Amino acid sequence: MAESSAPTASAVTKVVAVSGAMLATSAYLYYLWSTRPLPREASSCCAEDGESCECGSESCTTTTGMPELEDLDLSAEVAPTSTRSRKVEVARKIPQRESLTGSGDGNLPGAGQKIFFKTFGCSHNTSDSEYMMGLLSSYGYAFAKEISDADVVVLNSCTVKNPSEDALATLVKTAESEGLPTVVCGCVPQADRKSRALRNASLVGTSQIDRIVEVVEETLKGNRVSLLQNKKLPELRELPKIRRNPLVEIVAVNTGCLGKCSYCKTKYARGSLGSYSKEDILARVRMALAEG
Repeated sequence: MAESSAPTASAVTKVVAVSGAMLATSAYLYYLWSTRPLPREASSCCAEDGESCECGSESCTTTTGMPELEDLDLSAEVAPTSTRSRKVEVARKIPQRESLTGSGDGNLPGAGQKIFFKTFGCSHNTSDSEYMMGLLSSYGYAFAKEISDADVVVLNSCTVKNPSEDALATLVKTAESEGLPTVVCGCVPQADRKSRALRNASLVGTSQIDRIVEVVEETLKGNRVSLLQNKKLPELRELPKIRRNPLVEIVAVNTGCLGKCSYCKTKYARGSLGSYSKEDILARVRMALAEG
């Protein structure tokens, strides 16, 4: 009977080395596949389904069929009368219920109007909401603790986790059942503007938070509007802010992402990486310290 020969140590070493090389090659090929650029239509520099536009052209338009609001100069100062002169393109009229609180006696556009404001997600979203609430408050709007006490609902959304999106959809349905106009801001409309949950809501993208007042005004008039263009970073240094915690200031140093991972929505929601200047960051810190 022929004796079976056991593999030598050198043969085993060669097999292990070859196997390790194959695994390393497979891992590298998977990395290249997962970080590949997503396909784009040859006729447009912008992809569909909420992908961020990276062409930088002011004439670039999206392909969703829903009109976008006209982009305006970001250098203009925020003033209670500034939104009156801005041209707003309306997607369509939607039925509105009669205001609970009336128009008020003040001269500010939001006087007598109450907003139910809800934030989902990360500290970046929280900071964005604090800026938006500060702007709305400076125009005379007050904030309601319950949806039933509000004239309009504003929701700042998160697209990272499914439970947050589910909770957003539930609140949108609740607002619709109350007959309330709704504005959805943040990552969900920016990344998935065709979502069925957003079909009756006005939409504000992640880089358009400094224009929340005019969107709320138009929504209260019965208009559904969309403001989702990506643009340069909004000027945050001089914006008013209502902090959730009066002792905590969230200072954004950048936004967006350099990657193109096929499994992640953050790039679609926040766009390409953009960083605030050192001067802007320090100015915001000094302002927060001065405010106590």
